[in-house]
Amino acid sequence: MMTIENFENQIESTILKRGKEYFLKGNVEFFEEIKKNNWAAGVVGTDDYQIEIQLGSKGEIKSYECTCPYDYSAECKHIVAVLYTILKQKTTEVILEKIVEKPSKDKKMSFEALLEKISLKEYQDFIKQYSKKDRNFKDTFELHFAEKDNTFNFEKKYTDLIKKAIKSHTSRGFIDYYASNKLGKELGKYGATIQQYLTNKNYRDAFVLCKVLVREVCPVFEYCDDSNGYVAGCAEETFTLLSQLIEATVSLEFKEQIAHFVKEELQNPIYFDYGDFGYTLIDMYADLSINIYKPNDFIEFIDAKIHKAKSYDYDRNFFIKQKVQFLSKIGRENELQELIHQNIEISEIRAIEINNCIEEGEYDKAKQLLSEGIKIAEKKQHSGTVYQWEKELLKIAVLQKDLPMICYFSRKFAFDGGLNTTYYNQWKNTFHKEKWKKVIEKEIATIINKVNEASKKSVLCDVQRLNSAKLYHLAPIYIQENYFDRLFELVQIEQNLDNVLTYYPYLKNQYSTEMVEVLVPALEKEGEHSEGRSQYKNLVKKMQFLIKDFPESKQKILEVAKKLKVKYPRRPAMLEELNKLF
Repeated sequence: MMTIENFENQIESTILKRGKEYFLKGNVEFFEEIKKNNWAAGVVGTDDYQIEIQLGSKGEIKSYECTCPYDYSAECKHIVAVLYTILKQKTTEVILEKIVEKPSKDKKMSFEALLEKISLKEYQDFIKQYSKKDRNFKDTFELHFAEKDNTFNFEKKYTDLIKKAIKSHTSRGFIDYYASNKLGKELGKYGATIQQYLTNKNYRDAFVLCKVLVREVCPVFEYCDDSNGYVAGCAEETFTLLSQLIEATVSLEFKEQIAHFVKEELQNPIYFDYGDFGYTLIDMYADLSINIYKPNDFIEFIDAKIHKAKSYDYDRNFFIKQKVQFLSKIGRENELQELIHQNIEISEIRAIEINNCIEEGEYDKAKQLLSEGIKIAEKKQHSGTVYQWEKELLKIAVLQKDLPMICYFSRKFAFDGGLNTTYYNQWKNTFHKEKWKKVIEKEIATIINKVNEASKKSVLCDVQRLNSAKLYHLAPIYIQENYFDRLFELVQIEQNLDNVLTYYPYLKNQYSTEMVEVLVPALEKEGEHSEGRSQYKNLVKKMQFLIKDFPESKQKILEVAKKLKVKYPRRPAMLEELNKLF
């Protein structure tokens, strides 16, 4: 543990030497114990850096932070210089305690009383001196009293501060993982400032700071490892605050200023390259254009984007969809229908028209659009789009009570990627009870034939693999139909423990004794193939679950555990985990 007394023995010698030189040369220009065992300092180097150090009650160094772009996993020379300063002060305090008699227990003057005793000139002199030592204080002071100075450039000041913060965390043109963490936290303070401005209805300054953050933070993603998400979180918060500002009761002229800013920023592709910021700005501009009664501004902007994009390009399709949504929102039906007709090849546009037809009850027209859409999607080999259109056909079939179509599509979707119970029951409900028994038996026979044929073509297939394949495909049907006798026939010869446990809840009541006979050898086999503590732990958890859920199995499961302990005496991790059962 590093303490203020032993840090010299624990810090790399080169850094320690440089830090001590800074201390001896007086580079620690500002130094203060802001609260007990919490120190703030300013150190002059190639730039001015701020340092914070927290000590424990016994002198242990609990945390430290410096604004310099040094490797954040180690101590820098600026931190070392401040540690020497703290050590010097603490040493001086110890000496003074020994040679100076403790003062009488006079009541300490309160901070408020002290302020009242200070003259205006003393205030001014202190602020001048303190501003030289701590630039953060100077910046905060200037921003706080900015309204007193009509010439003060609020936007430039915040731009300089944020650029400085970004630069201080950039090394060799890159912001690494640790630096992005600190940068995100530092930039997050500006989000709190914007929120305060909004609370106080200071919309002008809130907008200025939002503008600066949007412009300066988003480009950082090009050279930043933000896998921790701190910088992105700051950007997302800024856009949220900008949205709140738009929703606030502000003048039309003010909203026009915001609209102009948003439109200007949308010319920068950076917002579309990282995250969803570009799409957020598009939505903002669309809403603002309506709010300021200038919808044509947004339409002209979107048309320019469509014209610039390549034919059948993703961007072109995206901007066309934006225009469709906007025209629908402002109620320009003629233009909307013409745009849809011109771009019906785009699946999202086709979906809008199909939904319109369904809502109007024009089912034949909707089915025609869907049939054409399926042909286009099949030609492009877009299976996902085919699936989407077929689901729409099923929706129409339900509305028209078209039983043959409901039967066809619900059966198809019921077995698409495993059994879907919603579509399965929809398919089942298209038959009378007696008819259904024949249908499902035919389906089961078809599945068994397919699995058997597939096994013949596979050189790796054996009895166990064949059984597991049948279990995978047939078990969901057997569960739906309560064919637990057939399910047990497959489960009782299954050797994979996880597969057995999957169907254990459905069989434990009716086949309790038989399930123990299946589970015990499966547990033993899994124990024989387990490697490493995590797998041993997993095995024991399964044993504990079965003992708790089915107490009658306890003795046989413990016998398996004993057998494994005897068989593998040189696996200490296995023995340690198995002992938890006893």
